[in-house]
Amino acid sequence: MNQGHDIIIIQNNAEGNNFSQKVDSRMQQMFKKLYSQEIQIRDIVQFLRGLKDSDDPESQDLFACMVHGLFDEYHCYPSYPLSALATTAVLFGSIIAYKLIDGIPLNVALGMVLEAVKHPADNPMYKFGLQALMNFPARFSEWRGFCGVLVHIPGLHGTDVYRVAEQVIAEPGERGQQAVIHTELPVNGNVEQQDGSPHLQNGTIEQEPAPLSIPPFQSLHADPPLHDPSWYEEPAEEVQDKVLFILNNLSASNIDQKLKDLCDQLTEQHHQWFADYLVVQRAKTEPNYQQLYLELLDKLNHKGLMAEVLRETYINIIRILNSEGTMQNLQERNYLKNLASWLGGLTIARDKPIKFKNISFRDLLLEGYDTNRLLVVIPFTCKVLEQAAKSMVFKPPNPWLMAIVKLLAELYFYADIKIQSKFEIEFLCGHLELDIKSVEAATDIRERPIKEEEIVPVGHLADELGGLELERHGRFSPTTMTAKLPNLANQIQVNSALPMLIQHPELRRIMQAALDRAIREIITPVVERSVTIASISTTQLILKDFGTEGNEEKMRKAAHNLVQTAAAGLAQVTCKDPLRMSIANNLRQILVQQGFSEQQIPEPAISMRVNDNIDLCCQIIEKAAQERAIPEIDESLAQAFLQRKRYRESRTTQPFLDPTTSRYAVQYLPEPFRLKAGGLTQQQLAVYENFATMPPRPIAPNDNVRIPGGDILNEYIAIPPAPTELPVVPLTQARQSQAQSLAPVQPPVPNDQRALLDKINVSAYVSLKLTVRF
Repeated sequence: MNQGHDIIIIQNNAEGNNFSQKVDSRMQQMFKKLYSQEIQIRDIVQFLRGLKDSDDPESQDLFACMVHGLFDEYHCYPSYPLSALATTAVLFGSIIAYKLIDGIPLNVALGMVLEAVKHPADNPMYKFGLQALMNFPARFSEWRGFCGVLVHIPGLHGTDVYRVAEQVIAEPGERGQQAVIHTELPVNGNVEQQDGSPHLQNGTIEQEPAPLSIPPFQSLHADPPLHDPSWYEEPAEEVQDKVLFILNNLSASNIDQKLKDLCDQLTEQHHQWFADYLVVQRAKTEPNYQQLYLELLDKLNHKGLMAEVLRETYINIIRILNSEGTMQNLQERNYLKNLASWLGGLTIARDKPIKFKNISFRDLLLEGYDTNRLLVVIPFTCKVLEQAAKSMVFKPPNPWLMAIVKLLAELYFYADIKIQSKFEIEFLCGHLELDIKSVEAATDIRERPIKEEEIVPVGHLADELGGLELERHGRFSPTTMTAKLPNLANQIQVNSALPMLIQHPELRRIMQAALDRAIREIITPVVERSVTIASISTTQLILKDFGTEGNEEKMRKAAHNLVQTAAAGLAQVTCKDPLRMSIANNLRQILVQQGFSEQQIPEPAISMRVNDNIDLCCQIIEKAAQERAIPEIDESLAQAFLQRKRYRESRTTQPFLDPTTSRYAVQYLPEPFRLKAGGLTQQQLAVYENFATMPPRPIAPNDNVRIPGGDILNEYIAIPPAPTELPVVPLTQARQSQAQSLAPVQPPVPNDQRALLDKINVSAYVSLKLTVRF
């Protein structure tokens, strides 16, 4: 309504809200053509635009019927094939992006998208919702409340959608709108943004990318030009204007006429200029018209021009892939995917190979894995390979194609990649009519031998254990954990337990290599498990205990103290036995390789060497877990920190209260545990402060355990009479029970009160267990 066609719409509904059989049949026919790829999404959107602006009653009915058809099918989306679901998601998002609906229909559509992304990340509905959201980020600035809901959905954390929504919330007024990426949204089945205007980031025009601090890809090379660069020339400005006019007015219906006009203007010496313009200004920014430009090149049928276009495509792909700014710039990543589709259309879609000397996709993926650039490499690779569906030669089971798909499957199942990258791989497999679960994953990454240079040479140890640096190549990847291990040479214990090796000049280096290998084998799974458990537990406890604390720095410090202590303790008790076995096996293996027989390597000597050095290795893994736990908990509590920062900056006199805080924690818990207005008391905060001073060692069974904040825990838990009267449970009794059986005390209580008491006991038990040093 209120679109200038109200009278027609009202007349159409005068005799009821049902659509005619003719309209319903046309609706089904349009969607059938869409899903069979007879027409593209952009054509559907343009068709809907025409229907919406039409004064024809039947057109208005068809428009409403198609929109309602999308909505009515919502509950059937989980059963859609992946390719059909992706198409539906892009169409759904494009309808919102191009403002084809408003009012109640728009609210319904946004509600459906929100409901979809609340599903688990492996659920098809989550993928539908995320894909739909990625098609209308330019409208986020219109709905700050909508963005506020988005940033509270855990599954969106770390995605581009989350970052755009966070920008809208963080920047009020006009600045918040400037911070959003203003681009024309795609309607061709891709997730690209295609505006050629300068990219806005944080409200300013982004400048050229910063100098590259990581090595460029070695698997990418562009061919030299066919002629000496001085041979080529730019056409006169008048000719350039005519060429631009021709391309601006090019369509499938007039391509033959425009082709003749273009040939009249261009000479062979202009080919390099035209190739650069076609790739940079057209193919890169206008994915909807790539097929039209490819058809134009086919009709021109000039090998020299085609070679220049392909060369310019490689040059621009290499520039964007090697640009450090591409990792942070959504616009550049979208341009890269556009060029990937263009490259695939120029080559494999026409049964022409992509030469190994130009792009080695296997090496490109491995380099991306090693340098933490899979975020740009995987989408690029997938978009190129999607064009294989149009090929007679390169479609499955082509060996070249399947080798790359198998490596992508290995990254999908065994590497820690973002959910968006996983979705790209799934979409590729759907496009090629493959099931990702049935693709045999390669072993290129998992079976790569440790390079000799990765073992730190004997030398000066600058800062004992302080030399450990964890480069965040992924959340938990082998590259992350083994990026830089400290030099162990000066700390290794070697004594006379191996008398036959005392004079061996490489003895210390042999021991170092054994320890180094053992740590590399163990560190990734141990740190992953320990940090994950510690982070989840810490997040829950911090959110519960700091519900009234408005100072984010106090909250952050407490979280760091707890998560580091918990992660280190879990890592220590988890790694010790596997480390012991791994060191022994590696030491024995290296000695055999050095020419020693089994008889020359007595088992007691091996065991003694392991016992002498096991604590050193445990310390390294503990430190890795502690350092990795900090960014993990910061990411987990980022929204909570932001809430408190905004509260503090608002300078309000009202006490802070987290919306998720339970009323029971504020009103009904006994005095030592009750949350107070204004934040934690010093006595309560001491529980978390004391974690920073706990000894970094496991507690033996006979040790006297000091529990931080023990003066609080010695109180009784007196359950208040409201809302119902519950029995009093002495916490000292619970502590004694835990020390004996690691189980909370559960005294008999009436059935109608058992559930409530169980929750209290479990909460107290978890808190106690985490405060005890492992």
